[in-house]
Amino acid sequence: AFTITFLFFISIFCFFYFSLYLASLPSHLNSNDILLYFNSFFVHDAQILRGEPAVRVTGIGRSLLIISIIFFNMYLFFNKKSQIKFPLLILLIFINTSIIFTGSRFASYSLLLTYCFFILFLNINFLKKIKYFIIFLIFPIILFLITGNILKNAQLNKKLNSNNEIKKDIEKEKQKLNKITKKSEKEKILLRILEKENLIESIEVINETRYFDKINDTTGRVEIWKNAIEISKERGNFLLGNGINADRRLLVKYGNEFGTNASNGLINTYLTSGFLGLIIFIILSLIILRKIYEFIFIYKCFSYFREYYIINLSILIIFIFYQRIFFENSITSFGVDYLLFIVCCYFLLNKIKKLKIN
Repeated sequence: AFTITFLFFISIFCFFYFSLYLASLPSHLNSNDILLYFNSFFVHDAQILRGEPAVRVTGIGRSLLIISIIFFNMYLFFNKKSQIKFPLLILLIFINTSIIFTGSRFASYSLLLTYCFFILFLNINFLKKIKYFIIFLIFPIILFLITGNILKNAQLNKKLNSNNEIKKDIEKEKQKLNKITKKSEKEKILLRILEKENLIESIEVINETRYFDKINDTTGRVEIWKNAIEISKERGNFLLGNGINADRRLLVKYGNEFGTNASNGLINTYLTSGFLGLIIFIILSLIILRKIYEFIFIYKCFSYFREYYIINLSILIIFIFYQRIFFENSITSFGVDYLLFIVCCYFLLNKIKKLKIN
């Protein structure tokens, strides 16, 4: 029952976030950048339903990453003759390309690391590993560059046409200006001309992508980490920390320029529960990593998808979360990440070594 409930939740999770992503695509044609990061569908004050704030596009990117891992497990689960293999292949290429399009740096980096990790330990020959690497990683990058260039040109042409229309309006206003003698009317026309000229100047040239231009940008995280350490020094609660949500309560004194989230799971654990909590978290993580080692190297779980389908999925989701704790609170704060992590740990730590499908 627990397993079925988890699989049902994963299905709802996939359906919701994938549908939300598809719903955002039409509005992207009016975006000023090829990345969904600047899509009006995901702006700060946007709403999915009345009163319900929109999901951040970086959250969509991370969700698509988990969805990609789920579908890749399904792809490997079915045998070669299965008719569902090819549709899954196309879907995976689309999803992996979409992850890059979201502009989420973590999702893009983690896509590369997680697939490399998974493919590396698959019990298949070297040429097949290279084939998977090219199909599921290299090809989506090439597709992103080609599609992004087409979309950029379309957006640029649209802006150029808009500029041309504004210039025509300016010429008409100037012609009117030559015919008018009243000073008050002239001032009104000059003001309209100035506004339209400023509008043309304010239209920025479309960047090829925020992703490559700001690949080393930490979005203020380094400053947040420094502030969190300073707070720890000021408070002096090194052993037991400063309590639940200490980052959100204490980082307020530094304003909201970089946010009030520790943006690092280890720092968040230290800030909230001190060295004691951090040591316990590390010990628990080592227990989980030991179980992952056993399943991969002793039970060869990546070689038997029909027996270890839940275990394989749990390992990869946990691997993603452990990557994320270096840039977000993730599993160290109560939320969807934490709940998924706990359930995946349950499957790894329980006494059932094989979860068979009859």
